[in-house]
Amino acid sequence: MIRLEDFCRKNGIDRIDHLHSDVQGLDMEVLLGLGEMIANVRGGDLECSRSHDVALYKGERFVFEDVALLLYQSGFVIDAIKANDDHGQLCGPTSRLRDANELSIWYRRP
Repeated sequence: MIRLEDFCRKNGIDRIDHLHSDVQGLDMEVLLGLGEMIANVRGGDLECSRSHDVALYKGERFVFEDVALLLYQSGFVIDAIKANDDHGQLCGPTSRLRDANELSIWYRRP
């Protein structure tokens, strides 16, 4: 395993238009793994648990409030937040964020 920053440098990647990650509770680590190259990301989407009370993965460090703050501190705005499940069930048209264990977050540079 290598950091995303090292992979981008090794392969001459200097811009990422959309970074999608779904790595079972480590999505924010992937984004932070870009180090200073995080400034090269235009936008993306990731998943996270709604709160530490409903964390889905052992050792999960970043839940929604952490992710929102880190995205903001990294210069992103959040475009959308959607429920990924209703306490382990598939989301339906009436699903609410408060009913979900896991959230999908879309972010971008303003």
